[in-house]
Amino acid sequence: MDEVFSSIVVNENKRIFGELSVKIKGVSYSFLNTTNVKGQIATKYLDKTFLNQIYNNPMGEFADTYGYFILTDFLTGGKTDAVYSGVYEKSTSDATKETDMDNSINASYGFKAGKDAEGKISGDFGFGKKSNGSTSISKEISDFAMSVKTVGGSKTFGNFTVPKKVEDVDINLSSWMASLNDLSTHKLIGINDNGLSPITDYILEENFKQGLQKHHLGQMDVRMFQEPKIEIRKIRINNQLASVCMYLVTRFGDLIMFESTTPNDGYIQIGDNQRFMEIANRFKGNKGDYYKMKITANPAEFYLGSSKTVNVQFLGLKEGEMKKFTDPNSKITYLFQSGDNKKLAYAIHDDYVLDTYGIRVWFNSIPIENIDPRTLTQYTIIGL
Repeated sequence: MDEVFSSIVVNENKRIFGELSVKIKGVSYSFLNTTNVKGQIATKYLDKTFLNQIYNNPMGEFADTYGYFILTDFLTGGKTDAVYSGVYEKSTSDATKETDMDNSINASYGFKAGKDAEGKISGDFGFGKKSNGSTSISKEISDFAMSVKTVGGSKTFGNFTVPKKVEDVDINLSSWMASLNDLSTHKLIGINDNGLSPITDYILEENFKQGLQKHHLGQMDVRMFQEPKIEIRKIRINNQLASVCMYLVTRFGDLIMFESTTPNDGYIQIGDNQRFMEIANRFKGNKGDYYKMKITANPAEFYLGSSKTVNVQFLGLKEGEMKKFTDPNSKITYLFQSGDNKKLAYAIHDDYVLDTYGIRVWFNSIPIENIDPRTLTQYTIIGL
C-alpha cells in the first residue's frame, strides 16, 4: 500500500485497506516439464550467455541476475488492479470490517462483458460511486478512497492513479477492455498453480545446484571468488574417533570431498596426529600428480562442512581412469569417469580454469572419448 497511499495514511490507527483485481484472460501457457524435457534443456538448450554467467560469477551475483525460478505455467491477457483505503470508526470484529469493505468495494465498480459473434470482447467496465447501483458503500467507512492501475491492453493507467474518494471517481475502462482484442497488447497477468520451477532443475552441476538452493534459503551469500586449494582434515565421528578426509575447495568456495577413510581403513583417535599425517601423505600421493595447487594438512583442524557451505560427496574418483569429452552445443569439456557404478565428472567452461586449478598438464594427457550428451544427467558433475 505504501506505493499508493502516504505513510501517514498507511499508519493511521483506524485505517482499513482492500484490493480488487479484475482479469481479462487471454492465453494460458504451460511448458512440458517432465524429467526428460528438463534433461534435454540442461544438455542441449541452455543459452551460451547463461552458461558464461553461471561459470564466471560468484553464485550470489548470478542469483541476483537470474533468480531462483523460471515460469513454466502462466497466464497472459489484461488486468486491472484497484486498491482501497478507508477509516472505520466503529469498534467491531475483523470479520465485520472485512464484510463492510467487501460490500463497499463491490459498490465501487461495475463489470459486464461478453464476446460477439467474432469472438471479440466488449462490454461495460468502470469505477466510481455510480458504477454499481445494486450495492452501496458502508456507512461505517469514511474517507473511502481508491487508486487504479491497468496491465496490458491500451496504456490507460500504466501506474496507479492519484488516490481519490470513490464518490469523486469516474473511470470508464470499457475501451481499455476492448483494446485487449489485440493479442499483441497482452501481458503476463498471473502464474498458475505450480507455475514456477526451480532453476536448478535445468542445471547439471551439483555444486551450482546446491549453491543456488542455499542462497535462496539465505544460508549463503558468496560475492567473491577464492583461490582453489586442497585441504586434508579430520571429520569427528564421536568424542574419541575421527575419519580423515580430503576435499577440493573450488574457486566458488564449494567443498568437494574426494577422499575419506572408512571403517575398513580404521578410524583414528582424535588426538593421533602421527596417524593423521600418515593418511594425509597417502592422500597427497594419490592426488598430487594431478592437481598442481596448494595442498594443506592440519591435524588440529576439522572438516568445515555445514548448512552454510556447499558440500558434495565425490568419493571414488579415479583421475587416472578419466576420459574427456567436449559437448558440441555448449562447448563445455567434461572430464568423466563412468566405471564401478561411479559416474563422476568435472565440467570446464573456460580454458583459463585449467591453470586456476593447476590441472593443465593432467588435462592434456587425458584421452578423448565421445559420449551422448544426454547421458550427462546420470553423472554427479562439479563445475570448476
